[in-house]
This record gives sequence, C-alpha cells and structure tokens, in this order.
Amino acid sequence: MYQGERRVSYGLIAIAIVLIGLLVAGGAILMGKSSSSPVVVIVTTTPLPLTNPMVQPTTIPLTSACSVPNVVGQDQSAAEGLITGIGLQPVKSTVYDANVPVGRVVSQNPLSEAKVSPCTGDVAIVISLGRVPEPTNIPTLVPPSPEPTSIPTLIPPTLTIPPSNTPLGSRLKPGDTWIQDNFEVTLRNPTFLPGCGGALSFEMSFVNNTGRELVISTQIGDQEHFSVKDDTGQSYTDIWWQAGKNGGDCYRTSIGGLNFQAMSAGQVIDLTFRVIGSLPQRSKQITVTINRVSKINSATWVIDIPR
Repeated sequence: MYQGERRVSYGLIAIAIVLIGLLVAGGAILMGKSSSSPVVVIVTTTPLPLTNPMVQPTTIPLTSACSVPNVVGQDQSAAEGLITGIGLQPVKSTVYDANVPVGRVVSQNPLSEAKVSPCTGDVAIVISLGRVPEPTNIPTLVPPSPEPTSIPTLIPPTLTIPPSNTPLGSRLKPGDTWIQDNFEVTLRNPTFLPGCGGALSFEMSFVNNTGRELVISTQIGDQEHFSVKDDTGQSYTDIWWQAGKNGGDCYRTSIGGLNFQAMSAGQVIDLTFRVIGSLPQRSKQITVTINRVSKINSATWVIDIPR
C-alpha cells in the first residue's frame, strides 16, 4: 500500500471518530435534559502514525536494458536502422580506408553486444570514404603585381643524389665515367694518328670529390696497374702523356705514368695520352685499364680503333 493510500485510510478513521463523538455528545445532551449532571465528551482527531514498516514503495524502471548491435561492415543506412531500431542514436564520422568499401562501417563505439541500461544514448559509427585520393597538381598562381605584404611561394630545395659506384667488371665506352666513392675518371675523344706510325690518342679526366687528399702514383709500364692492350693480345708500354689537351701529334714530353702524388680535395686533372707504336691492321679495339691505383680499381674502357 502506498503512503498516499495510508493517508486516506487514516483520514477516514479520523472522520469516523468525529462522527461517533458527535453521536455520543448528542445522546448526552438528550440525557442531560432528564438529569441534572451534564456529560462532557472530549473528541481527539490526532491521526495514527503514518509510518508502516511493512509497506515498502515499489520502483518501476523507466526503460529496459539492451545490447548494442554489430554494425561493422554494414552499409551506413542499414547500420543506422539497426541502431535506431532498439532506441539508440547513431552518431556518424568518416575516415579514408582502402580496405573497407565506400559507405560501409569501419568501426563502432560502444562495441557490439555491449549492454546499455537504460537503453538510451549514442552509438558512434565511422564510415569509410575508400582510398585516399591521388594528389591533384594545382598550378601556382603568381599575381602580376604582388603586394609587399604577399607571402612568397616556398620551393623545396632540390635533393642532390650522389652518383652510384660503377659495378666491378664493367667495360665502359669512350665518354663514360667510372665512379668509386665520388672519385671520377672519364676517358674521351680517342683519335687515330696514322702520321705518327699508327699512334692512338685519347684524353682522361680525374676528379677528386672524396673530400680529402689522395695520392695517385704508378708507372704505365707496370701492366698490373696501368695497361693498354689491343684485341690481338699485344700490350703497349710506349705511352706518353701531357697535362692539358693541346700539343703536337707525335710529341714526347713526359715518360708514361700516373704520377700526381698529392691530389687535393675537389681538384680536377686533365691529361692527353699517346700510345706510340704500330697498331696491327687486324686490331679493331684497344682496352685501357687502371687497376688498384688509390681509389681507382678495375676502371676499364674499350676503344674502337678509328682508322
């Protein structure tokens, strides 16, 4: 029984007591007419205590509990329908995800099968936008008359990629550059000189970009370190060189060899070589090899004899 019902019951009891008192008082008055002693009746209307330990209030839940549905992988409209169908409210956000098709649910919060009591509140769902779109080249618009306060367009610096080392055993052609740890050697401009007894001339450039001083020294006569051979197997040791690229066809200004001694960082040395001697008519190619001379290791060029 509720407290309000107890109050009604107590009120009815009090009214009944008052009525009984009035009836008694009325009888006393009637009796007083035939008796000399008056009768006094005292009626109390104090209600009984309202507290009844045997009666407890009953709590009625407003909304029952529910389990969050699993909507991961569902289409957006289907996922929202499942969520709103049990009384919850979907809250949507988006994300690029190459593994989930466009318009489908990537994740949810709370997770599926989570208990919600009472069955109210939000369920966050993340919708896939598919793959990240490819960047679009937007041309930079340069105003014809920029104001002094305009912000200049920042151009990122160009990255310089150091050249790769030449693979061991490579056979280069005239004009090719051999590279090892930023030390470069280039052979170019082979020329056949029939007026000098069948001499062959070619130029070589040596560039020291290693950042430190190097020693370059060997004799051409040492076939192990500097060799010139034709395709018939004949070796040539009568070789002369001159700094620079000018000179007569048949000059002999220096004994053959590579004898720079100290080559400073960043230094470039250009030499012109003459292979003196009669090249056999059947020779079609000359092979020039520099091997194990400071940074230079197995640098080889094959020259077609230009007859």
